[in-house]
Amino acid sequence: MYGYDDAEELYRIALDKGAQPLCTDEGKRWIDDFDRKFPMPTASIGQTKQGLDEFYKDWRNQRINLWQALNVVRLQIAGTARPSETLELPGKI
Repeated sequence: MYGYDDAEELYRIALDKGAQPLCTDEGKRWIDDFDRKFPMPTASIGQTKQGLDEFYKDWRNQRINLWQALNVVRLQIAGTARPSETLELPGKI
């Protein structure tokens, strides 16, 4: 989790600080939409891990990829939307 979190933070900094100022209006809208759909974590890694553990307790979720599950947990933590309204997860029964 630590490595993933560090890599994502660097990617977001490059996207927001480096690429976005150089983008067209359409590119800026894409980045804003990306940030909305995949929010940066506001919780600690421990809280995120706890959310993932809870998510994967449901046997129907065990086929869902980690990055998709991580986004579901982040959306729940952020309180922005229920994941079923925002994402269609392949493999969910």
